[in-house]
Amino acid sequence: MWVANYYTQNETNETLKRCFEGVSFIILSTHPHSKKEAYKVINEKVNHFNIGSLFDEIHATRKYHKSKGEYILRILKKFNIPKSKALMIGDNYLWDYKYVKDIGVESLLVRTDYMKKDKRLKVIEKFTDLLRYV
Repeated sequence: MWVANYYTQNETNETLKRCFEGVSFIILSTHPHSKKEAYKVINEKVNHFNIGSLFDEIHATRKYHKSKGEYILRILKKFNIPKSKALMIGDNYLWDYKYVKDIGVESLLVRTDYMKKDKRLKVIEKFTDLLRYV
């Protein structure tokens, strides 16, 4: 979960509140664990950073690249949200960007030390840069 890894709790919470007031905000996190264990790990992180109240739903996606795209399509249908009003934010090209873009949903990547630079990708350097896109 990149929010927990890259930003202080206060900066994250305040930015999320400003960005997503009145918007559905959902965690999708891929884990190699069983579904039950994956949810436990995600919820422990959410509770540790005290950010659970910011999210409408939390999902442990399955460990194959197209999984997040499939989850996003189900969530958009459930909340009756058009693809043009959705935004995926992640830190991995294959898991968080490519297959989400392939289903027609906008995606941003958070710059990390391990990612390759590619000017074609929409990348934010720090979490507050997100404000330019919402």
